[in-house]
Amino acid sequence: SGDGSKLIRIPEAFPALEYTVPDGVTEISAHAMESCSDIQSLVFPDNVKKIGDSACAYMKTLENVRLPKGVTELPGMLFAGCDHLVNVSLSEKIRSVGDGCFSGCYGLSVPLSETLEKIGGAAFAKTKPRKIALPASVKEVGYGAFAGYPEIEVAENDCISNLGYAGANQITVKSASTGEILYKVWLPAKDQMKDIYNTIYGGFKKGTKYNFALQDKNFTKINDTAAKFRVALTRLAYPEGLTQESREMYTGYVRQMGVKIAAACIQSGDLEGLRAAAEFGAVKRSNIDKLVEAAANAGRTELTAFLLDFKNKSL
Repeated sequence: SGDGSKLIRIPEAFPALEYTVPDGVTEISAHAMESCSDIQSLVFPDNVKKIGDSACAYMKTLENVRLPKGVTELPGMLFAGCDHLVNVSLSEKIRSVGDGCFSGCYGLSVPLSETLEKIGGAAFAKTKPRKIALPASVKEVGYGAFAGYPEIEVAENDCISNLGYAGANQITVKSASTGEILYKVWLPAKDQMKDIYNTIYGGFKKGTKYNFALQDKNFTKINDTAAKFRVALTRLAYPEGLTQESREMYTGYVRQMGVKIAAACIQSGDLEGLRAAAEFGAVKRSNIDKLVEAAANAGRTELTAFLLDFKNKSL
């Protein structure tokens, strides 16, 4: 801008590996550095107070960013598509992360501050997948905010509406006082449930337990074998509110699909799943030798050892 307080745009072919925003700048315009090539390191001085949408999106060489300490809201699509970004220094005062803010930053693991209140849709989608603990301060999570993440942990009193839509495979609810796991909820992908996904994802409501009765009632409508297996094992392992009728339904499914389930675990190298499958009757005297052979042929050393140990001790 004329007075130097607003950075409007820098050239896409910017001739530097490092760029520090000038000290006089207090505002970064939307798309100001979008698609700029060559820049690997980007520093925002602390006097920057506002950053526009997509300001740094699709900077394909960007690896390191220092954000200003005074910014409390990160806009939508800020670093979307920065697929080489691995390090972001964030203010501990961040309250809001906009839609798609870090989406597609495949190698990035962003810490969640204890002041964070709102997480936009797809905000962390396709970042480095990991188990995360949701801060107690969070009041809102958008659709697919953590798409691709294996697990979200949350304290029992901090469950929020729409948590099921966040995109994680599993939600783990812990005691606020002891940290003990109270229960886990396995959430199949949308395309694995067709017409019932809103029912299953909508089972989380603010300050209440997950509505397991809805999941149990609709279990047979899940149209993916692997997803049904995961739901069944999780319900049996953490039987919160599980009726005897539902227990028999889940146990029967695991035993019925035993060979397919165990074989799928071997193929994917899923030791945890194989352990659970064995515990609930999927691994039997009639199929153990074939499973051992399959694991050995696939080069799954840990799984082969587990199956041999299970055979010796339990069958």
